[in-house]
Amino acid sequence: MADSEEAHMSQTYRAGTTAKGDCLVAFTPVETLSVQVTTKDAPLVENGIRAVLRETLDVLHVTTGNLCIEEYGSLNFVIAARVEEAVRSAIPSIPPISFPELSRTPPPKERLRRTRLYSPGNNPRLLT
Repeated sequence: MADSEEAHMSQTYRAGTTAKGDCLVAFTPVETLSVQVTTKDAPLVENGIRAVLRETLDVLHVTTGNLCIEEYGSLNFVIAARVEEAVRSAIPSIPPISFPELSRTPPPKERLRRTRLYSPGNNPRLLT
C-alpha cells in the first residue's frame, strides 16, 4: 500500500455539529466494521439509532470502517444524512443512491393552498 493510501485509510472524516437536533459523526476507514453510539437517552433511543445506521450503511454498501456518532436529539433523516456525508468524504467512489420513483395521483378535487411554511433543510434545528 502506498504512503498516500495509508494516510487516507487512517484519516477520520467528520460531519455534523453538537447543536441540539443534530449529531456529530466520525468515520475512519479501517479493515473491520465497528459502530459506537453516544447519546444522553441511550436506553430509549440507542436501538433505533443503530437501526438507522445499519440501514444507511447497507444502502451505501459499506461493510468496513469505524463509525462513531454523538447524538443530540436528531431525527432519523438527519442521522442518515450525516453518516452519508462522512462516509462519502472518506470513500468518494460510492455510487449515488437511487430512490424509487413515486407515483402520485392528483387529488380528486383541486383545493386552494392558502398557507405554506418553508424551512431551510440545511439546519436540522429548524425542522424539529
